[in-house]
Amino acid sequence: MRRVYSTDEDLTDRERKNLLILEAIRRQRETTKTEISKLTKLNIVTISNYVNHFIEEGLVIEKGFDISGGGRRPLLLELNPKVGYVIGLGLSMSNMVGTLTDLAGGVITDLKREKPPVVATRNSPLSQESAEAIIHGLIQLASDLIAESKIDITKIKGIGVGIPGIIDEPGRTVRWTSQIGAPGKESPYDVSIAISVKDLFENRFNIPTFIENDATVAAFGVLWLGLEPGIKNLIYMYSGVGCGIIINGEVYRGTSGGAGEVTIYDPFEEKGNHPLGPLKMVGLDMGMIEKARDAIAKGINSSLKHVPELSAKKIIEAAKEGDTLATELVEDAGVALGIKIAFLVNFVNPEVVVIGGGMEEAGSIILEPIKRIVKKSSFSEHAADVRIIPSQLGENAVALGAASLVIQSAFAQA
Repeated sequence: MRRVYSTDEDLTDRERKNLLILEAIRRQRETTKTEISKLTKLNIVTISNYVNHFIEEGLVIEKGFDISGGGRRPLLLELNPKVGYVIGLGLSMSNMVGTLTDLAGGVITDLKREKPPVVATRNSPLSQESAEAIIHGLIQLASDLIAESKIDITKIKGIGVGIPGIIDEPGRTVRWTSQIGAPGKESPYDVSIAISVKDLFENRFNIPTFIENDATVAAFGVLWLGLEPGIKNLIYMYSGVGCGIIINGEVYRGTSGGAGEVTIYDPFEEKGNHPLGPLKMVGLDMGMIEKARDAIAKGINSSLKHVPELSAKKIIEAAKEGDTLATELVEDAGVALGIKIAFLVNFVNPEVVVIGGGMEEAGSIILEPIKRIVKKSSFSEHAADVRIIPSQLGENAVALGAASLVIQSAFAQA
């Protein structure tokens, strides 16, 4: 298989029709050639030719006859999901997440493992050793999925990996940049790590592997698996570290694969001014952990001071239990996230913004300030059009999205 597709222009005419027809069958679960023709706008002769080929290949099966509206009863068609399988891998706030699905996106096996501890250095919060540990951990997770599922490895069509960073397709590498620093000035947070992740996976498993940005695959996964048909313009907000963008129903990656990094260097920071502060890079925790530690050090009373290892998840849990400090931290994170989202709503004018990356677990505590800020800071027409919702895929969003992109590629090349 070739790489996963970013736009309709990447597809040949046959691949485009393959994808249209098979995706229509997947979404409808049970359908007829006539219904597929209506959905795809392709004529019935074309549909018949393609469907007959899919039946011969075992991708589609005839289930029986539908109820007749008069005349001959039409044959019901459905996808044969067991003809092949895919693996999706990704990271959440605290875990490495892996899923093995069939070609309908149905989960056969899923596994979670704790992320390897980050090995920080003086100049970088993410070291070469940390990056390699994460990648090798994901490779081991894929191996565990294959072993536990007991699926014949020859039936696995591909592996999708969603990870942070900018994906360099020609070089098969991933670059992590932990922070944007001042131009011409060395920042203690600048780090660029290049690992040939695709080669590592393909050499280990001899299975075609696709590497994509985590927010990008999460956006695609939500569109394919978590939302009703017809959504064309969507933003998946991966906490505060970036976003995945869908425009006109297609993944938007940008010229160099780095689209969605809603981050900017603030030239006024050294003067004590912070007009661009909300657009600065923050971690998955939206800075909550550092703020919680500062507040506890100042003597603010909170149940968080009894937590041995603070994490975003524990802060969110404390907020749900009514802890005042934790609630304020989550609400402040919602305001900061809302400012970024308001900018994107004005710029992209999406139908849906999906909150993910783990922050969605806070529910209304974070959603309410996000919606309030977007309503206040976006053009009224844009704010009225957009729906802001939590991700229904939870911490599986990246892994399922990565699997979905591989399924898309398998459909196109059927």
